[in-house]
Amino acid sequence: YLEPEECGVALWDSYAKKVYRHCQKMKIPTVSLCRDISRGFPFPCNYVDDLATSNHMVGIKVQQNEEMYINSQWELAKLKQENGLFDNQYRKVVDSKSFCKYSLGNQTPINGQGNVWPLVKSIDLELTLGLMCSLPQYREAHFKWEAHLVNGTYHRVCRYNSSSSGMIKTDSLANEIHMLIGFTLRTALLNTSC
Repeated sequence: YLEPEECGVALWDSYAKKVYRHCQKMKIPTVSLCRDISRGFPFPCNYVDDLATSNHMVGIKVQQNEEMYINSQWELAKLKQENGLFDNQYRKVVDSKSFCKYSLGNQTPINGQGNVWPLVKSIDLELTLGLMCSLPQYREAHFKWEAHLVNGTYHRVCRYNSSSSGMIKTDSLANEIHMLIGFTLRTALLNTSC
């Protein structure tokens, strides 16, 4: 059987294994993106800032939350580096080197800089990419898949940094996501009545 990637939380890992096993026994095809697939995906802060200019409450809230989240992750990464926090409490906190590589496109903030939002080259679009790969036109155009045959049914897996699978045309996909979300927010405002 094809096994899911582990997330490190025993209950969730157990549940994911059961879902995968049942899908494979029942011959239900699956499409899986590995957890780190969105690391370094080119979706910069100005795309998110642009969504807030739609004046839609969702666009504004997303922008505020992403900026606050990125800055808090930077503070935790600095704290982890400064204090050597490597115990289980901080195991999910990314280190400052990885943060700079994947979120800031290999830029290093000025020493002591708190607000790194203007430097962001990549935000985490894991759920958005999951949605995009569920649509055939995006799944075929922007993702390269490993195919695993189990019980006569193909299961697709897209991995990060794999020679056999991964995302292709990432800049094009990032632009499409930006345009689709922006169009959706602006259209939603046009269809409201007071």
